[in-house]
Amino acid sequence: MSDQSLSDIIRLGAEKLQNAGLDDPRMEARRLLCLVAGYTPATLISKELEPASPDLKLAFEQAVGMRADRQPFAHIAGRVEFYGLELWSDGRALIPRADSECVVDLALMQIPEDAAWHLADLGTGTGALLAALLSQRPRATGAAIEQSVAAISLANENFETLNLTGRVQLVQSSWVDWAGWDR
Repeated sequence: MSDQSLSDIIRLGAEKLQNAGLDDPRMEARRLLCLVAGYTPATLISKELEPASPDLKLAFEQAVGMRADRQPFAHIAGRVEFYGLELWSDGRALIPRADSECVVDLALMQIPEDAAWHLADLGTGTGALLAALLSQRPRATGAAIEQSVAAISLANENFETLNLTGRVQLVQSSWVDWAGWDR
């Protein structure tokens, strides 16, 4: 066991993140420790004076190093929440932005709940928009159009995880080459 407490390694992690120029290094260090330890913020508060195990310390140091190198938290975590769905997230596609959830809200206002519409998500990336729409409209289907092979593989993983693959056609293509415009 280490003589360093969780509080000690948070402080050291925050120093490294501060030196890397991150805006709120203490908060970032706490989030990373919660991630690698599987703690809620409340659990972390109750355990801060406990010793850090060597394995936990190593995992935390690796996560801090990744964040200090400016890797996004969602890529370190490997997942992100979007419209109530948990999606895989990594360097293959941009991270779905919470402010894009308004796009889903606006689209849902136009699509009746019982509609069997076919939707197209151009530049699907993680598949977040299409997944959110399909999760709210169970009779709808969709085409996920993405030029990047890496991004379409990530979208496919998300559709599989969410049990949406039977309702999604994956199309590895540019938008201009996609032949489904008239559907």
